[in-house]
This record gives sequence, structure tokens and C-alpha cells, in this order.
Amino acid sequence: TYNFYLQAPGNPYGSDLHALYSAYAPTDYTLVLQFHSESYWHINRMTKPILPKHIFTEIPLDEWNQWDPQPGGPTFVTSGPFYVSDYVAGEYTELIANPHYFRNQRMVGPSHETERLSSNPDTFLTATEPVSVTKTPSPEQTASGTTLSSDETVRLTWTANDNPIPTVLEEGDTATGDHVVVNASYLPSDAKNITMAFCESYFEDTASLVIPDPEYDPFSGVIDPSQFSWMTVSGIGEGDEVRLVVNFTNGDSDVMAWWAGTDNTTWTYDNNLLGTQMTTGAKPENGSFIADWSGTLKIGCFDYDLTPGNWTLQMEIGDQIIRVNSSGWVTYDTYQFGRNISRTVKVYGFNSTDDYFERIYTSLRFNNFFAPQLQIIEPNGGETLTGTTTVSWEATSRNADNQMRHEVWISTDAGDSYQLYASNLTQQSAQLYTGDWKLSSTTLIRVRTNDRGMSSEDVSDSHFSMGNASLVDTHGPVIFAHEEYHLPLNESDTGSVDVTLAVLDLNPGIAHFSIDGSELAMESWVDSRQIFSVHLEDLGLGLHTLLVSARDAHGNANAFTVSIRVGPLDDIAPSVSSPANITYTYGEIGNQITWEVADEYPGEYSVLRNGTIVALRQWETDTITVNVDGLEPGTYNYTLCLTDLSRNQAHSTVFVFVLQTPYQTIGVNPVSIAITAVSLVVIVALTPRLVQRVRGRE
Repeated sequence: TYNFYLQAPGNPYGSDLHALYSAYAPTDYTLVLQFHSESYWHINRMTKPILPKHIFTEIPLDEWNQWDPQPGGPTFVTSGPFYVSDYVAGEYTELIANPHYFRNQRMVGPSHETERLSSNPDTFLTATEPVSVTKTPSPEQTASGTTLSSDETVRLTWTANDNPIPTVLEEGDTATGDHVVVNASYLPSDAKNITMAFCESYFEDTASLVIPDPEYDPFSGVIDPSQFSWMTVSGIGEGDEVRLVVNFTNGDSDVMAWWAGTDNTTWTYDNNLLGTQMTTGAKPENGSFIADWSGTLKIGCFDYDLTPGNWTLQMEIGDQIIRVNSSGWVTYDTYQFGRNISRTVKVYGFNSTDDYFERIYTSLRFNNFFAPQLQIIEPNGGETLTGTTTVSWEATSRNADNQMRHEVWISTDAGDSYQLYASNLTQQSAQLYTGDWKLSSTTLIRVRTNDRGMSSEDVSDSHFSMGNASLVDTHGPVIFAHEEYHLPLNESDTGSVDVTLAVLDLNPGIAHFSIDGSELAMESWVDSRQIFSVHLEDLGLGLHTLLVSARDAHGNANAFTVSIRVGPLDDIAPSVSSPANITYTYGEIGNQITWEVADEYPGEYSVLRNGTIVALRQWETDTITVNVDGLEPGTYNYTLCLTDLSRNQAHSTVFVFVLQTPYQTIGVNPVSIAITAVSLVVIVALTPRLVQRVRGRE
């Protein structure tokens, strides 16, 4: 369970287990939890809900939040006193008592219960996208449309610690190595302020301008979409920085933007996302904003001077890293991104004649981080381990400055489940004391190596033997059931009863059942928690004994006796005291009736007020108290009715007299008088302030 919580991504029960060093069970009845630090808070971290083994062996770690068993269904798991029998979201949750709860008095404590277990034992288990580029310029074309001469070019290359020879990068290429350094250069090298910018996503497209009506004013009233030329850009994420550059072939155009998912009949100049940034008369127009939600943008270009032409939109989305150098080259170590990543790279600057140049490379992939190479050295299968042994492995990484940390996991069930034995190790070995483990011939070792988000693991090539043969199971099976059943029948009747039992043992075996010394059945069980239902009939008057004997696979045995009494337990009526009558004035509090009661076989009780039942409960204490506050003036008859398990009864009656107050005798409520007095004072106090406020506004 702990290892499942620890490994399942996002599982809330694993959020506070980061300090866990190990979690394993070397024997059937031993749990070891070790932490990297010493703190009393770890005690709180040790109280996690325990899961049946099939839950964490059959459900993938990354699908824990998809496990949704239906209440009461065959895969519903509970170990508490109640289970969810029905649920409708937003309306109700229905809970039903769990008859197999291990602390249930019906299962473990002395009881003279008359109810039968009727629950079905089968209902309890025994066990964000990048923006696509729709159009890019030709490699040698600048944003303004001018073409670099044949002896002028932008060049992008990369090197790495393990690849020192410069390699040319083109759009869509991947650079993989230890510390990939990107170099942007301009040839010839006499460029000025060459700049290299990395952004998450990039969009570029060109469209024709729309000539608007001469009388149309886009800066007042609702926007008329037919007066604009439009581009649509999808994949914007909430919190993204969006940067726009719009160039145009006419003399003056203005740019505005809105979210595509909003009603365009509400679009105005004042509520456009770019505000006044791109309606300045500049060429090109530049603007930016932070996206307040995720969605698709509508970018509109308004032909302000009514001249035909086209416009080009360049949009960068997301975080941006910029490197500038005053000479003809600039570099950046992409290892600083901290993860393997895809980016668009924009290189721009000015040549020796102060002409602007630019080139954009889309969909470049930079891989700087690699899963370690890992191999277990020993034990690797076929060995028999005793005493203290060394678990060793060899781990290497392509990253020279790796930060590898290692974990050792042990399986004693042929790989069905693994237990964390050691974690956060920097050395490539661990000491294992096998004497603490029960003997297993199907042991496997798994080593996992983590390095900054990348991980590798290796498992022993085959099983090996390990453990202490003396650490066998010495615990007998545990049997849960009613200790006593009572069938209050008449002398001429015979009784039948269904006895439900739960037998628990990690190494299942055989169970024997006998009634009054006569063998009933012998049953084997295979689950660690097995439910048996024994039907007994034709039971005559008197006391009958059901003996349940269970033996596990190691020969450990235990027995449990169920007593079944047919007929009355006794003919003695319960005893009950006779409290004095109660008189109090209406509105007084602290008035209650307390009866002292006794019976060897208590059952249930009811309380009637003027003949109407106001309480009906199981009788479990030697006093029964009823609060009689809050009654209207008048006379009330409170009667207690006691019934024991033999159906013997007793009664006791107390009269309660509630007197009227002096105010009630004249028909006036004292609370009303107090409220009226206070209200008059408040009105007198507030009136001048109300008048002053009205005058102030005038």
C-alpha cells in the first residue's frame, strides 16, 4: 500500500511520503517503515488506509484515479464500520453498517443479539499543445520581404560536450547531446547586435487587406467584422505571453484582437485584447498581452488608409529567452532549459549597412537529459543468499554532471509486487540482511536510478533464494463471528439460524464445523479472508454449541465457539426506578427525567409522550435520560417501556407539568416587549443620521 501511494503520480496519500526511505514487510506479520529524518510527524504519515493486494497489483500506477467501484459491488473495498451502499452526486450518500467490521461488537464482543447477519458476504472483498505553423517565410527572406544577397546568410549550428564538431540546424531538426550549445552567426561576420530568441510556439501568415467602407469608424461602436481582414490562431494557453508583429504593404493599418469564443456582437475597440498598442500609425505595428484564458484568437487588420495590399502576422507565444551579442555571433546552452524541449528560434539583427535581417527556425528539438544506463551486478539470479549480502549495480549517464540517485526494491512473490528497501542512495550498492526476511525461493531485486526527471530500472535476470527458514508463520487463523445467538421460541417450536463467520490467515488452510459434538462439514479456503455461512435448522429448545476449528497451511490452528440458545433466556422482568414528577415554568431549561434500569439480558426501550413514541433505541446502559425542556404550558405523560431479549417487559411513568409565565397570563410575550422597547430606541437614534445623509447627497 505504501509503495503504491509513493509511486502513483498525484495520489494524495503519497504527497507526504517524500521523506520515506523504505517500506517493506520482511515477514507476514512485520512492517518496516524508515524515514530519512527523525520527526514525531512521521507517526501521522504511518496511518494510511491499507489496500487489499489485488488493488495495487491489478491497477496501473497512473490509473489510480480512474478506479471507481460501484457501492456494494464486488470490487468495493472497505474496512470501516460502514460502507457506501448508494450514492448520487449532489443529492445523498447512503451508509450501511458493515457486519464484517473487525471491531463490530456483533463480531468480537460478548453479545446477546437477537438479529441475524443477513448481509451478502459477496459484497465484501477478501482481499497544453503547441501552436502549429501554417506558413513560414523562405529561409533567406526577411520580414520586410527583402532578400539577402548570395554572400549574406544566417547560420545556426550546435555543439555538445560529446559532439564538439559544429552541426548545422535547419527547421524541424533535433540536437541531442550533453549540454547542447546553439550558435547563431551572420556571414559575413560584421553584423551588429545579432539576437537569438527562443519561444515556445510561433505563427506566421500573410493575407490580403480588406478595403473598408470610407464612412466606417472602427474606434466607436460595435465592430463590423466585414470591414477587417482576419487570421485565426489556436492553442493559446492561459497565462501565455502573446507577442505580435504585423507588417503591411500599404501605408497604415491597425490591428486588434479578441477571443474567438466570445460573442462578436460585443466586440469593440475598447475591449480588444491589444488596447491601443497596435493602432499607432507605426510600421510595423507591435503589441503583446498575457492570455487570461486558454483558447483561440481572432486577429483583425484594419486598412486605415484604404489602400490595397497585404499584411503579415508574426506571433510568438509563451516564455521567451533572448541572447544578444554586439558582434556577428551569439550562443546559448540549451541545458539551461532544465528539460528536453522543443522551441522556435528567431535570429535577427543588422548588417554592416544597417539593413535588418531575420530568420526563423521552427520545431527545433533540444535533448540534454538522458535516462541512465543501468545493470544489476549481484544478485542476478540463481543464488542462495544468507546473512548479510551486498546488492550492487552499475549506472552510467551521458550527462557528465549527472545527479543520479538510486532505489533498491525487493519482491518475494516472483515480481507480483515490489517493496522499497532503500532510496535516495548516491553509492551504487546496498547492504541487505537476509536474516530478517522469511524464506522465499522466488526473490527478485529491482534497482531504479533517477536523474533529474529521467529514470531507468533493471531487474534480476531470474529468481534467487533468500531468507530465514525459521521465520515461518506461527500465528493461527483469526475467526470473527457472533459469540451468541438467541431464538426466543415457544416450547413447541424448533429453530433455524444462519451463522456467518470470517476466517483470516495469510496462509489459508482448512476449516472444520461441528454442532453439539457432531461433525457438520470440512471446508478449505484459498483467500486470506474467507467468509463462511453455516445454516443450522431443527434446533430444539436449549443451548447448542457450534464449534469452528481452522488450521492454516503451516499447521497453526485456532477455534471459536458460537452459543445458540433456543427458547426464553429467563422470565424475570427488567427492573426500573420511579423518578419523581417534574414541574417547571415555561422557558426554564435543565429539566430531564432519568430512569435507573437493569436486566441480565437487556434488549430495547421506547419512550412515549402522551401515547406517542419519541424515542426507540437499543438498551445498552444502566440509566436512560430524556430531556423535557422546550414544552408549551400543559401536562405531559412520559412513559418508559423496557423489553429484554426474552420479551419480558417493565414500565415507568413520570408526569411533567409546565406552568405559564406571568406575561402569558395577560396574553403578552415578554420577548416581544423587549424587542419593541429596543426597536423604539434604535429608531430615535438613527433618524438624525438618515436626515443628514440625505442632505449630504443633495
